[in-house]
Amino acid sequence: MQKIDLDPACELVGQATRFERPWSAGGISGVLVGSGWQPTGSVTLPCPKRLLREGLALGIESEDESVVLGATLAQWSAGAESDAVAADEYAAAIRECGELSSRLVAALGREHQVEAESVVLDRDDYFFVHSEGWKVADVHLVIGVEHVHPDDTPVELCLYVVDGESA
Repeated sequence: MQKIDLDPACELVGQATRFERPWSAGGISGVLVGSGWQPTGSVTLPCPKRLLREGLALGIESEDESVVLGATLAQWSAGAESDAVAADEYAAAIRECGELSSRLVAALGREHQVEAESVVLDRDDYFFVHSEGWKVADVHLVIGVEHVHPDDTPVELCLYVVDGESA
Protein backbone atom coordinates (compact mmCIF):
# COMPACT_ATOMS: atom_id res chain seq x y z
CA MET A 1 0.00 0.00 0.00
CA GLN A 2 1.24 3.47 -0.87
CA LYS A 3 1.78 5.89 2.02
CA ILE A 4 -0.84 8.61 1.54
CA ASP A 5 -1.08 11.58 3.92
CA LEU A 6 -4.78 12.15 4.54
CA ASP A 7 -4.38 15.38 6.56
CA PRO A 8 -4.91 17.71 3.56
CA ALA A 9 -7.94 15.66 2.45
CA CYS A 10 -9.45 15.83 5.95
CA GLU A 11 -8.82 19.59 6.08
CA LEU A 12 -10.46 19.97 2.67
CA VAL A 13 -13.57 18.09 3.79
CA GLY A 14 -13.75 20.17 6.99
CA GLN A 15 -13.53 23.36 4.95
CA ALA A 16 -16.14 22.09 2.49
CA THR A 17 -18.67 21.71 5.31
CA ARG A 18 -18.32 25.47 5.88
CA PHE A 19 -18.32 26.73 2.25
CA GLU A 20 -20.90 29.40 1.50
CA ARG A 21 -23.90 28.06 -0.37
CA PRO A 22 -24.58 27.76 -3.20
CA TRP A 23 -21.06 26.60 -4.05
CA SER A 24 -19.23 28.52 -6.75
CA ALA A 25 -15.85 27.67 -8.25
CA GLY A 26 -14.59 31.22 -7.68
CA GLY A 27 -15.76 31.38 -4.08
CA ILE A 28 -14.27 28.00 -3.22
CA SER A 29 -10.99 28.80 -4.97
CA GLY A 30 -10.70 32.06 -3.04
CA VAL A 31 -11.34 30.37 0.32
CA LEU A 32 -8.86 27.58 -0.40
CA VAL A 33 -6.11 29.90 -1.66
CA GLY A 34 -6.69 32.10 1.41
CA SER A 35 -6.20 29.06 3.65
CA GLY A 36 -2.87 27.98 2.16
CA TRP A 37 -3.65 26.07 -1.03
CA GLN A 38 -1.33 27.14 -3.86
CA PRO A 39 -2.38 27.63 -7.50
CA THR A 40 -0.58 25.15 -9.75
CA GLY A 41 -0.21 24.64 -13.48
CA SER A 42 -1.71 27.22 -15.81
CA VAL A 43 -3.97 29.54 -13.83
CA THR A 44 -7.50 29.81 -15.16
CA LEU A 45 -9.09 33.24 -14.83
CA PRO A 46 -11.01 34.56 -12.99
CA CYS A 47 -9.88 32.00 -10.38
CA PRO A 48 -7.37 29.15 -10.21
CA LYS A 49 -9.04 25.76 -10.61
CA ARG A 50 -5.94 23.62 -9.96
CA LEU A 51 -4.57 23.87 -6.44
CA LEU A 52 -1.90 22.08 -4.40
CA ARG A 53 -1.38 21.60 -0.66
CA GLU A 54 1.07 19.27 1.06
CA GLY A 55 1.34 17.11 -2.05
CA LEU A 56 -2.42 16.83 -2.65
CA ALA A 57 -3.40 18.14 -6.09
CA LEU A 58 -6.99 19.38 -6.30
CA GLY A 59 -9.12 20.25 -9.29
CA ILE A 60 -12.25 22.41 -9.06
CA GLU A 61 -14.70 21.29 -11.73
CA SER A 62 -17.80 23.33 -12.45
CA GLU A 63 -20.61 22.80 -14.89
CA ASP A 64 -23.84 24.77 -14.81
CA GLU A 65 -24.57 25.18 -11.09
CA SER A 66 -22.71 22.04 -10.01
CA VAL A 67 -19.22 22.22 -8.46
CA VAL A 68 -17.15 19.10 -7.76
CA LEU A 69 -13.76 19.06 -6.05
CA GLY A 70 -11.55 16.19 -7.22
CA ALA A 71 -8.18 14.97 -5.96
CA THR A 72 -6.01 12.10 -7.17
CA LEU A 73 -4.70 10.24 -4.11
CA ALA A 74 -2.69 7.53 -5.93
CA GLN A 75 -1.87 6.35 -9.45
CA TRP A 76 -0.72 3.09 -11.00
CA SER A 77 0.63 2.72 -14.52
CA ALA A 78 -1.56 0.76 -16.86
CA GLY A 79 -0.06 -2.17 -18.68
CA ALA A 80 0.97 -5.76 -18.29
CA GLU A 81 3.61 -4.99 -15.66
CA SER A 82 1.25 -3.05 -13.39
CA ASP A 83 0.44 -4.59 -10.01
CA ALA A 84 -3.00 -2.94 -10.07
CA VAL A 85 -4.01 -4.31 -13.46
CA ALA A 86 -3.01 -7.95 -12.98
CA ALA A 87 -4.84 -11.17 -13.83
CA ASP A 88 -7.54 -10.30 -11.30
CA GLU A 89 -7.66 -6.87 -12.93
CA TYR A 90 -8.14 -4.09 -10.40
CA ALA A 91 -7.96 -6.10 -7.16
CA ALA A 92 -4.90 -4.31 -5.72
CA ALA A 93 -6.31 -0.85 -6.44
CA ILE A 94 -9.71 -1.79 -5.00
CA ARG A 95 -8.07 -3.24 -1.89
CA GLU A 96 -6.07 -0.03 -1.43
CA CYS A 97 -9.25 2.01 -1.96
CA GLY A 98 -10.95 0.09 0.86
CA GLU A 99 -7.99 0.53 3.21
CA LEU A 100 -7.73 4.23 2.42
CA SER A 101 -11.48 4.69 2.80
CA SER A 102 -11.33 3.15 6.27
CA ARG A 103 -8.47 5.45 7.27
CA LEU A 104 -10.25 8.53 5.90
CA VAL A 105 -13.57 7.71 7.61
CA ALA A 106 -11.76 7.09 10.92
CA ALA A 107 -9.85 10.38 10.64
CA LEU A 108 -12.95 12.37 9.68
CA GLY A 109 -14.96 10.63 12.41
CA ARG A 110 -12.80 12.26 15.09
CA GLU A 111 -14.38 15.63 14.28
CA HIS A 112 -17.46 14.90 12.14
CA GLN A 113 -20.33 12.49 11.90
CA VAL A 114 -19.71 10.30 8.84
CA GLU A 115 -22.55 8.31 7.26
CA ALA A 116 -22.23 5.72 4.49
CA GLU A 117 -24.38 6.47 1.43
CA SER A 118 -24.75 5.68 -2.24
CA VAL A 119 -22.33 7.29 -4.68
CA VAL A 120 -23.85 10.60 -5.82
CA LEU A 121 -21.78 11.17 -8.98
CA ASP A 122 -23.21 10.32 -12.39
CA ARG A 123 -21.48 7.12 -13.45
CA ASP A 124 -21.65 8.22 -17.09
CA ASP A 125 -19.27 11.11 -16.30
CA TYR A 126 -16.81 9.13 -14.17
CA PHE A 127 -15.00 5.91 -15.06
CA PHE A 128 -15.30 4.03 -11.78
CA VAL A 129 -14.13 0.46 -11.51
CA HIS A 130 -15.05 0.62 -7.81
CA SER A 131 -16.45 3.43 -5.63
CA GLU A 132 -17.64 4.12 -2.10
CA GLY A 133 -19.70 7.06 -0.79
CA TRP A 134 -20.24 8.94 2.49
CA LYS A 135 -21.88 12.05 3.76
CA VAL A 136 -20.25 14.48 6.20
CA ALA A 137 -22.62 17.25 7.33
CA ASP A 138 -24.10 18.47 4.02
CA VAL A 139 -21.18 17.31 1.87
CA HIS A 140 -20.98 14.10 -0.17
CA LEU A 141 -17.68 12.23 -0.46
CA VAL A 142 -16.80 9.65 -3.08
CA ILE A 143 -13.60 7.61 -3.16
CA GLY A 144 -13.21 5.57 -6.28
CA VAL A 145 -10.83 3.63 -8.45
CA GLU A 146 -11.05 5.09 -11.95
CA HIS A 147 -9.62 3.98 -15.27
CA VAL A 148 -10.55 6.25 -18.16
CA HIS A 149 -8.96 4.21 -20.93
CA PRO A 150 -7.31 0.86 -20.21
CA ASP A 151 -4.75 1.15 -23.04
CA ASP A 152 -3.09 4.44 -22.25
CA THR A 153 -4.16 6.05 -18.97
CA PRO A 154 -3.15 5.26 -15.39
CA VAL A 155 -5.47 3.67 -12.87
CA GLU A 156 -6.28 6.38 -10.31
CA LEU A 157 -7.58 6.40 -6.76
CA CYS A 158 -9.60 9.61 -6.50
CA LEU A 159 -11.49 11.55 -3.85
CA TYR A 160 -14.43 13.73 -4.86
CA VAL A 161 -16.16 16.28 -2.64
CA VAL A 162 -19.66 17.36 -3.73
CA ASP A 163 -22.08 19.92 -2.28
CA GLY A 164 -25.00 18.15 -0.64
CA GLU A 165 -27.46 20.73 -1.95
CA SER A 166 -26.55 20.27 -5.62
CA ALA A 167 -26.23 16.46 -5.71
